[in-house]
Amino acid sequence: MNVSETQLQLAEIEEVSAALSQMSKATEEVSHNAVQTSDKTKSCNEFASAGNQIVQKTVDDIHSLGESIEETSTKISELNEKSELINTVLTAIK
Repeated sequence: MNVSETQLQLAEIEEVSAALSQMSKATEEVSHNAVQTSDKTKSCNEFASAGNQIVQKTVDDIHSLGESIEETSTKISELNEKSELINTVLTAIK
């Protein structure tokens, strides 16, 4: 092998080395981005879970409110019946 062939091989080796270095940096960047994506996904899942719990509590509170309204309606109806009885008694007394 002569000097020019050796220099050519050296230049090609340097090009391969540079390409491998760039690939290594690109791989590191992809890895870093994958970690960030994983962290963001975990964060999103936690927010979604918290939101789901809030929605479930709201649904439970609405059901509870509905039951309270039903109980109140029943008591108002009973009060109305008793008021009518009192009115009947008062009318009879007059």
